[in-house]
Amino acid sequence: MSDADLRQLERRFRETGTVEDESAWLASRVRQGTLSERRLALLAGLGYRPACIAVGAEPLSSTSSHASERDDLAGFRRALAETVVWCSEAVGAGPRGAFRTPGLRGESSDWGADGLCDLWTEAESARIAVVEGLRQRRALLLRESGWVEGASASALPEGRLLIFYPDGTLTDGAAAAASYGFFNDGNVPPWDTWVTAVTGLSNDISFDFGLVCWIPPRLVPHAEDGIEVNPEECIRWLDDVVGPFPRKLAAAGLLSARQSGGRP
Repeated sequence: MSDADLRQLERRFRETGTVEDESAWLASRVRQGTLSERRLALLAGLGYRPACIAVGAEPLSSTSSHASERDDLAGFRRALAETVVWCSEAVGAGPRGAFRTPGLRGESSDWGADGLCDLWTEAESARIAVVEGLRQRRALLLRESGWVEGASASALPEGRLLIFYPDGTLTDGAAAAASYGFFNDGNVPPWDTWVTAVTGLSNDISFDFGLVCWIPPRLVPHAEDGIEVNPEECIRWLDDVVGPFPRKLAAAGLLSARQSGGRP
């Protein structure tokens, strides 16, 4: 396929905005080599409808579509798609040091070698700014390597969502040891896995602010080992948490509907 043909398909999609025209454009990008087959398959696994059609997979029903302008989870869906694709394409031999890409850290003096231990003592606005800055740097690097503009998640693929409550951590190093360095001594998950910061989660100040992360399948056992030795429960699987936010994700198909009870 020529560059002119690809540009024509892109113009058609930009003009119509239809799922079908976007899927045709994405398939053509793969044939031309400007989009990898693996990345397209990852987006299809996230339920992104144009990618599903392009790979011949069954798209999700329109009732779970993320296209609605009223979708208040739109930002979360985009961040989740970026996190899953970034981590799925990353190369890491083991839990220690994995998913801590130096290029995502930015230039903040609060960044420690093991993941921002000092930052979590700062004001909520400073925390949110650092998490959002990391997301923007990750999105930029994805665009430079052939990202699909507007891609977002309508389903949770393999792997699990985890939440870290920095105000609840005892910083005892137990989870770091049990997880072979996946968590740091402050119980902070590796920063490549960060999806977004969430506030207003609880009346308990220790659990009001949370950092949501996506844990790749191969590192779920290591994260589980860390969670099991974390008595203050500042790191938890999000589908084990009770509250409006996890319920909203479950209703949107982004989290297991299982609710085990316990601390909100």
